[in-house]
Amino acid sequence: MANKLKANNKCSGCMACVNACKLNAIEMVADNDGFYYPVIDKTKCVNCGKCSKICNNKKLEKSTPIKAIASYNLDNEIKYKSSSGGIFSLFAEEIISKGGIVYGAGFNKNFSVSHQRIDCKSNLLRLYGSKYVQSNIGNCYCMVEEDLNNDKVVLFSGTPCQIFALKSYLGKKYENLITVEVICHGVPSPIVWEKYFKEIEIELQEKVERVSFRDKSTGWQKFSLAFYSKSKNFIEPCNENIYMKLFLENHILRNSCYHCEYAKYNRFADITLGDLWGHAKISPNISNNDGISAIIINTALGQKLFDAVKEKTKYEEVSLKEVVKVNKSFLVSPNKTKIRKNIDALIKGSIKEYKINTSKIERLKCFFKRVYNKIKIEIVLISKKVK
Repeated sequence: MANKLKANNKCSGCMACVNACKLNAIEMVADNDGFYYPVIDKTKCVNCGKCSKICNNKKLEKSTPIKAIASYNLDNEIKYKSSSGGIFSLFAEEIISKGGIVYGAGFNKNFSVSHQRIDCKSNLLRLYGSKYVQSNIGNCYCMVEEDLNNDKVVLFSGTPCQIFALKSYLGKKYENLITVEVICHGVPSPIVWEKYFKEIEIELQEKVERVSFRDKSTGWQKFSLAFYSKSKNFIEPCNENIYMKLFLENHILRNSCYHCEYAKYNRFADITLGDLWGHAKISPNISNNDGISAIIINTALGQKLFDAVKEKTKYEEVSLKEVVKVNKSFLVSPNKTKIRKNIDALIKGSIKEYKINTSKIERLKCFFKRVYNKIKIEIVLISKKVK
């Protein structure tokens, strides 16, 4: 007999419970929408309560953001391969150069996404660039704990819920752990990605060899989703590509993303990374069209890591308030749409041929939601006296 650990609208799929259960009584099982949720096998469970305690940890320490920095990597090749300014690559290389370990999201052979442990510079490229699919953590939290206890410096990158999950799993503070989170819009359904990927391979009539969710061949701000095979390419701007539109317009996100528990001003990570949209106004001194990272420093440990790599960047401190305002997902959750509520119809058909049709009423709701979010952000920033 099996039983779910947590309601689907609250479970982020972080897999902390799976890592915590040493009896292997918890399995991640996909629902009809393609999202994985923990299921407890009662024949193995001894009711120790560890999984529930980690899942519902209310005592985990948060940090108040210290400052915001606009920056980009001076290595143009790395910057071009990165989603924005190529700053994460510098963090990762710094940790590896000190004999440390880096964890982050990378593609598998079938272009699903999982968290991977990297201990040499030559393999870091796997972690560069955005992957707009939820990463399978596997047993990474257990591996991180082992590395930390062996006195390895660990850099762990992920979504805010994954950072929370790791720290909750560990249960204590480690000075040799540095966490970097992305400003997360939400995670799309793995089954939608899988279907769409297969449709692209059918169109190309070749195996895809490389995928770039933030391909800069059409520019950084007007990036494309690109698939590269041996002799053919499929490159489509994000505002025209159906998968990216479904993602960016909130139609295929995980249920918990629509009321994200981690879109709060105070953060669990040492560093928060995003794009510096509106760079020409916020940071005209280092404005460029190839990619600029918005770095939010949340802790002294995060500041120390940036200080170690800053000579390899062009950077300047900028208004934290302005950075948050152009990265709304830092503070607000996406709005659940009618398509998401009926996602089974989308999954049953062709993703590539799907047409997004929204009613006037729904568009009006989205408009008022955007207005509401702007007001909410202003209120939070004023209440926190953010400059």
